[in-house]
Amino acid sequence: MADTAPKRWWIEDVVDEVEKFRESLQFQLPGSDVNFHTMTDEELREQLARFGAYEGYIETQLSWLDATKVGMQRIYDNAVTRAMSLIENASEKKKLKDTLESDAVAAHPELKELRRQLVEFEAKLVAATHLRDALDIYWRTVSRLLSSRGIEVGKV
Repeated sequence: MADTAPKRWWIEDVVDEVEKFRESLQFQLPGSDVNFHTMTDEELREQLARFGAYEGYIETQLSWLDATKVGMQRIYDNAVTRAMSLIENASEKKKLKDTLESDAVAAHPELKELRRQLVEFEAKLVAATHLRDALDIYWRTVSRLLSSRGIEVGKV
């Protein structure tokens, strides 16, 4: 019986690609040793501006990733559907849709590669979403701290 388990390199590829993507974003979140309470108002304002600006940058990355993933997903779905119909027409017995899809992807190296790329894009999308959420938490934390000091803050 053929080994149908995902290949280890696939998993390593995805992890490597997400790590490269994260590094390409070139943003260092504050470490656990950072104490916002000891910062001056000016330092807090600088942090606020930094977090807000970078959150906007991450949003643009998210929109690009999401749009690209949607396009890739549609291309993949159409190609898989076509490949599945060829397998289904050639087969005398009915197969489950998931089995047909697996067979179709396995039979076409370009579909395997597209599927791998989709997995990478989905993982990058999740990573960027979590980074954006972390930036928003930092922004709100610094904003609350400034507000507690009586300084008005608004998100642009």
